Amino acid sequence: MKQITTLLILAIFFSSCTKDQGAKNTMPTKLSVNIPDNLSTAAASRSVQSTNLMDGADTYEMIRAFIATAEGAAEVVESITTSLHEHKIDQVMDFPFVGDDGRNKRMMVEEDKAYKGTTWDLKLTATDKALNDTAIQVFWNKGEAAGIAILHPYHMNREDNGDVNAVYKIDYSELESAYDARMIVEVSVTGNDDEWSLNKIKLFAAKIGDEFVLYGNSNHPNIGSVFSSYTEGANYVFTAKSNETDDIAVAEIALPPSTLTHTDNILKTYSVEDVLKDEVVKQLHDGGEIDTTTFTEADWIAYHENLDAQIINLGAPAYFNEDGFISAGASLPTGFTEVFVDMSDLSPYIPIDIKNLEIKFE
Repeated sequence: MKQITTLLILAIFFSSCTKDQGAKNTMPTKLSVNIPDNLSTAAASRSVQSTNLMDGADTYEMIRAFIATAEGAAEVVESITTSLHEHKIDQVMDFPFVGDDGRNKRMMVEEDKAYKGTTWDLKLTATDKALNDTAIQVFWNKGEAAGIAILHPYHMNREDNGDVNAVYKIDYSELESAYDARMIVEVSVTGNDDEWSLNKIKLFAAKIGDEFVLYGNSNHPNIGSVFSSYTEGANYVFTAKSNETDDIAVAEIALPPSTLTHTDNILKTYSVEDVLKDEVVKQLHDGGEIDTTTFTEADWIAYHENLDAQIINLGAPAYFNEDGFISAGASLPTGFTEVFVDMSDLSPYIPIDIKNLEIKFE
């Protein structure tokens, strides 16, 4: 994702600020968890190729791109906080600067400010001055490896960031006893007309030794053009685990409607296998339009008559290594154990909450 070059302007200003040279640097050095490539990559791939027309591997591979999108948003926010950290932003200040887009901006640091009921030692806010549009806010406590950062890229640089509605939020902590580190990433964007276009993301990722646990949702408002039952959109939801040392990962995904108000048995009820099979049946018998530009009508009928034999890689869970998708289903690939693939204690977010997700500045 594109870095915000206004950082250079901020760095020049901060280096010239008069500050207590003996002051400690209190801003966290990190605000993201570095997820292994076996679960996060923009270039989806698989270890074993297939010629089947309905291959679940393509759907499972989407999870790696989804996680990479959320991780990329976290890295953009972290790049800004890293620059702020380098210049010891540790006291109240208020100053103007000119952004890369030529617009007047304002940077302000305040003490003892609250965000959603929690009071933080310091709060940094940068705004585009014309209409007082907030570009970034960061909340943190002195001496703690934790913080919250919210970024609106368009208001930081209106020339290089075209989506006027895009907002990212990172909630990061190394203070919770259950994890070495954890982050919660939220993304809200405009999306486009593509059938799989997403407009909301929420991802939880935590590191525990060599292992990572993840779960999350993305919202796809246009998916009704693919799945006739989902006229109000669908969530792509998942749970996943990764082992950095062994370079393996496991994930289970589902495609529930965006209007679903609970997560009870969500990964089973709306499993990829059941959703895709149901859609084939609807296309053939409920008056749906058969996509004959991709598949012949005979292909669709053959799939319906013998679905279990005609489609592959739709079981759960899915297995990955450094080369991407390996296989899916109950049979464990070499190197995987029952303990590692057990994700019974993980659950995605409630779909309607992600559909209605709003990221707001304080």
